[in-house]
Parts: sequence; structure tokens; C-alpha cells
Amino acid sequence: SATARSNSFSTTLERIPPEFPLSVTLDGSAFGNYRVGLYVFSEFDGFCVEPESDIHVGDTVIYTVQDPFTLENRDVIARLVGGYWASGRTNLEAAAVQMAIWETVSENSSSLTLLDGNVRINQGGAQGDDGLEVAARADFYLANVYNFPQAEFIYLTSDTAPDMIVIPEPAAAALVALSTLGLLRRRRAA
Repeated sequence: SATARSNSFSTTLERIPPEFPLSVTLDGSAFGNYRVGLYVFSEFDGFCVEPESDIHVGDTVIYTVQDPFTLENRDVIARLVGGYWASGRTNLEAAAVQMAIWETVSENSSSLTLLDGNVRINQGGAQGDDGLEVAARADFYLANVYNFPQAEFIYLTSDTAPDMIVIPEPAAAALVALSTLGLLRRRRAA
């Protein structure tokens, strides 16, 4: 439809700082190397909310803007992003928030920690102290999630790449809220 096309755009993944891989499991057993942090695309910066999907630096993807209220665990994710904005926004903070988001969307147990359950960082992995530091910081975010303000974000989906949330600068959050409101009004009118 014309509306769907107008809410879609093409972008290319440029990098995922920090440039070190972490040994991560999403299913509790098989560990793999994941680059975690803020995903930097040609059109936006954001966090991945679908860790089981694959994307590589240089990949060009078509994303479609979705209603952020359709994202499961939206409240917790919005607060994790709010915590990121309240932090120094370092590579460590970005990696920790990315892992906390993956814990939120993929963990099967009731405890939200990277120390147990199916989503974990391999603490004996090749990343050494980086993995321990990211896990500790992510657990801090998870333990304090309801102390952080909710941040506005844009929710993007793709059939060929992981779904993402775009995290606009705090000054642009009002524009995000207005565009979300417009999207909701269009859907109600349809």
C-alpha cells in the first residue's frame, strides 16, 4: 500500500562500536561471538531488539516504521534507553544497554540477569574483562530499570534484518512523540 511504502526506507549498517565481540548465548547453551553496542546506520543510531536475526557491517536493509506500542516489553526497553541517555553514553554503556535489551526480549526465566538463564555472556570467553564489565553494567541497568525515565524511540522492522529501535537525541524526542501520534492517528483512521 502507499502508506506502507511511505513509512519504509533503505539504510546501511556502518559499524557497531565497540569493536570487540562478546561470547554470548541466547539459548542457554550455544555461545557465539556477537558485536554488541550501538548500531550505527547511515540514517540513524539504534539498538537491536531481535538478536536472533543476523546483520553485518555493510549490509543495506529496508526498514519499516512501526507503532512503538506494538513492541513487546516496550516500557522496560524505553526505560533502558532512558538510562542510556542519563549515562555518559560510552561504548561500555551502549554494550550494557544492548545486552540488557536482549535479556529483556529473549530471556525465558523470570530473573533478569546476565549471570543465569538462557541469555548470558560467557564469563570465561575470549573477551576477558570486557565481558565481565559489560555483564555487570547490564545487570545494573536491569536492577535499576524502574528508576530510569522512559525515553521515546522509533520502532523499525525488517523482513531481512533484525528489528531495531532508533534512539533520537533527547532534544528530538518531542518530534518522535509527534510522529508516533501521527502514525497512530493514521492507523485509527484507516
